[in-house]
Amino acid sequence: MPVEKQLYSAFRDLVLFAMRRLKGIVLEPPEDCCLLLPYSEGSDFKPVDSNESDKLDQVLVVCGWGSSVAGVAQAKYADTFAVVEVKRVEKVSFDGGSRAVRDGGAVLQKARQQLVRYNRQIYEHQHNRMFTCGLTVCDSLVRACLFGPDRVLSSEDIDVATPDGRRVFVRLLVNLCLCEESRRGYIPTIPQHENADGRYWTIRCNRINSSGEQEPEMATLYSRRPAMAADRNFGRHTRGFPAAERLEDIDSPTLFAKVAWHYVERGAAR
Repeated sequence: MPVEKQLYSAFRDLVLFAMRRLKGIVLEPPEDCCLLLPYSEGSDFKPVDSNESDKLDQVLVVCGWGSSVAGVAQAKYADTFAVVEVKRVEKVSFDGGSRAVRDGGAVLQKARQQLVRYNRQIYEHQHNRMFTCGLTVCDSLVRACLFGPDRVLSSEDIDVATPDGRRVFVRLLVNLCLCEESRRGYIPTIPQHENADGRYWTIRCNRINSSGEQEPEMATLYSRRPAMAADRNFGRHTRGFPAAERLEDIDSPTLFAKVAWHYVERGAAR
């Protein structure tokens, strides 16, 4: 039975293998494609931008297609696509026999609880996430979780100790790398940028005129950071950006852009 740190390195090596094969096969990648790369150390660590004491087991970071296929040297919540929680499942014998059983249910539940706690910080640091993802690794069993605004969805067990399980897991990674940015959970109209003065956000939105009506044409605004961050897992994820109409005026904002999920009225028929 491997210890947890051995599971860290095994998971990291599998992800890097999949990314190398992907780059070698896809010669004309789609516009929104990316690489998902793990943290290089693969052991308990605290993201450099974390404001809590929790340590993570592993993360997957969105990197450009031209990036070198290797573990990322520095882990930040601001760059994390998914947190990976790794657990060793103890085997215990019973009735004095040699047969062993896994206490997998309790371990998986604890892993999920930790993902929920860590996931809040992704929303807090990434102001253009519609939904987020996470992975639990319990020995050879992997589960993918999707954190929406009102619920958490989970896949079935993917046993990467088997050829079929590895095929399913690699297919999941490949699809996430090649799909549109919005399918990875990012709001395409609020991209993040970086210049010599640090990170900033561009916001494409409709203006509200003096009569309270929405104008049809989209405007591009610039913001250094939101005044209201979505620092929770569930809800409308309302964010408020002090913004300027020109990049050179970004530190003297005169406008305010609000981003939130719309309320939807549900009828009797569903």
